[in-house]
Amino acid sequence: MDKKFSDLLKTHRRQRSMSQLALAVEAGLSQKHLSFLETGRSSPRQPTVISLATALTLTLTETNVFLRSAGFANAASAKSLKASEMAAVKEAVEHLLRQQNPYPGVLVTGSQDLLATNQSFDKLIQLTPDGEKIWQKTCGTGPRNLMRMALHKDGLFELMVAPHLLVPAYIDRIERESSGDQAAFALLEECRSWPHIKDLLPGPPGTQTDLPLVPETYAIGGVPLSFLCMIASVGAPTDATTEALRVELFFPNDPATEAFLKRKR
Repeated sequence: MDKKFSDLLKTHRRQRSMSQLALAVEAGLSQKHLSFLETGRSSPRQPTVISLATALTLTLTETNVFLRSAGFANAASAKSLKASEMAAVKEAVEHLLRQQNPYPGVLVTGSQDLLATNQSFDKLIQLTPDGEKIWQKTCGTGPRNLMRMALHKDGLFELMVAPHLLVPAYIDRIERESSGDQAAFALLEECRSWPHIKDLLPGPPGTQTDLPLVPETYAIGGVPLSFLCMIASVGAPTDATTEALRVELFFPNDPATEAFLKRKR
């Protein structure tokens, strides 16, 4: 269920460390009007919602959620990746994933549902203790979800070499890449409730790292494999679905991992 407009407005403003006055000026409103909107004493008109979304630099998906919370229709369309108009996008991403071999690569939604993989990623999954069954054990009959599979106690969690670093990094990734996706919010709430990662969420004292990227290291097939993940958005879309797509490319973080992946090609 979408949140109330007043709650979303306050959340977005505070996330961006903007004062009421700063946001009001940017959106062309009075501070008093903005205050009334945040307390629910006033209801916004559609142009006001759009102005606030622009001032807050919301994504297309976030803007749609913002509009729905105020009782208006979506401003941006959301097409299925299977739609004919998306054929060129799908083909380009699949080409990129093929070129990524022998290193793993995937295409995911903002809520981390898996849409496409390359051969290297599939081979790595086959090397886990449960192989292909890991998806059923972690995702059931629902869509294959990359983050659910990684964090679930029956997934890759037991293979993590440094869960105290990796779990907070993964949770942060979902939060940053969700783009207002309600499915992503639901996934976050579920993951945070899992007993085996509850104590890892904020990161225990002294475990913070100054590394620009946290290495994703797993003991797969009895071999510690370490990766750095690069995340790319798909173009400069005008469609909400395309905007939420993320290509995640995993590169070897050490010579041993690189040699292992090239042998398995």
